[in-house]
Amino acid sequence: MNEHYVPWTMRFHRFTLGNVQDDDRDAGLLVQKVNLDLNVAGFLVESTDFLLDLDTQIRWTGAITELLLDRHGIRRTA
Repeated sequence: MNEHYVPWTMRFHRFTLGNVQDDDRDAGLLVQKVNLDLNVAGFLVESTDFLLDLDTQIRWTGAITELLLDRHGIRRTA
């Protein structure tokens, strides 16, 4: 994402990997519960509105969602 979507001049907008939940401690988020109960990948993607227009927020969120799904074998169809 950072290489293809986020301009180098926008270093405060870089996508980063947050906490990785790999056991049953504090499964407070639905995405963590899905991962723990079903043993499947779960993701939480948050885009900022800090100095970003709505179109860019939507484009970046859609792109990262499609990339994550594609990496798990779920591809967009017509």
